[in-house]
Amino acid sequence: MSHGIVQIRLLINGEWKVLKIDFHLPQKSNSFERYAYMVKKQIWVAFIEKGFAKIRKSYEKLSGGVAGIALQQLTGAMTFSVFMEKFNNDENRVWEFIQENRNSKFILTVSTPTIEEESEKKQLLEEYGIRDCHEYSVLDAQVYMGHRLILLAGSGPFGKPKSVRRWGHLPSYKEIREDWCAVDLGFSEFGTFWIDMSELFQYFEYVTVCQYREKWKEIRIRRNVVANTKNTE
Repeated sequence: MSHGIVQIRLLINGEWKVLKIDFHLPQKSNSFERYAYMVKKQIWVAFIEKGFAKIRKSYEKLSGGVAGIALQQLTGAMTFSVFMEKFNNDENRVWEFIQENRNSKFILTVSTPTIEEESEKKQLLEEYGIRDCHEYSVLDAQVYMGHRLILLAGSGPFGKPKSVRRWGHLPSYKEIREDWCAVDLGFSEFGTFWIDMSELFQYFEYVTVCQYREKWKEIRIRRNVVANTKNTE
């Protein structure tokens, strides 16, 4: 695929836009990707990124965002986030929330907070092996020997988290992996890890739910809302 055109569909400002982009992707002098890395030459992430760059008129105008907005722009589905503090430190409520949304087959992510450089909490996250201001996908939730465990995906710069030392012998469950392609299976042992519910509370700030279902249909209606400028007493 040295050249060609690909179409990317994104939900922008509440409307679906189909963008046509070419196959050219910026590279560094060493032939590596300048922006989104193409692991095993999987190019879909790079094409989506280029679609967003076209909307913003430049790669340089792209900045990090949150999973909720990204998932909504990719799927068109409603998304919402719930901060851990809303659960009043009740692990049972968080567990039920995750299980309920997983049973509905919704997309789930958890996010770490943004932390000041050289702070004690940032050092704590780095020692554990996860990044601050980072999103991790929730792939599974299981009980193992009385422990409620969450399977996360999202490799960071520090290798696998320390939870792997405790739960690293547990494989990803077959029903989660059965639809994965060969490349995803190859990277699953590196990029996925189990975490205990207590650790989820300790290191993560909020949970995001994307209420996407493959067979759902949508109807979008355009409407203009006129502000009432009359003075009222």
